[in-house]
Amino acid sequence: MRRKVIVFVLLAAVGCSTFEADWEAAGGMPLPSFPTALEGRWKGTWQSDANGHSGALRCLLRRAEGESRYSARYHATYWGFFTFEYEVLMDASQESGTWKFRGSADLGWLAGGVYEYAGEAQGDEFRSTYASKADRGTFRMSRVR
Repeated sequence: MRRKVIVFVLLAAVGCSTFEADWEAAGGMPLPSFPTALEGRWKGTWQSDANGHSGALRCLLRRAEGESRYSARYHATYWGFFTFEYEVLMDASQESGTWKFRGSADLGWLAGGVYEYAGEAQGDEFRSTYASKADRGTFRMSRVR
């Protein structure tokens, strides 16, 4: 276990990311009209139901392809100072002003393997569940205006 933690810390320390720059750039763009768009910046928290861990969460959502495919780029904080970033491709549809979506992503063996996501966004509120073999929990976010 100690070896896994050391490897993870080293990988986190040397990794480079464009998330912060992309987050700031997205802040200067006009907000999409709601409820006709899901794109934009979202901010909130994640909570594990399996182990009680939680942390800050940010997400950049953008249309990936076609009318119903979206890319969700997540930036999560845990233990107060570690961060983890990943992308989930989601299929989304809108019904009566509510977006419903689902997707999955393989976060690698160190992070727990394949995670499944399902949720909805209505107005400025975003809620999603996530589940893998070893973890399950909830994302709760609000649109950043």
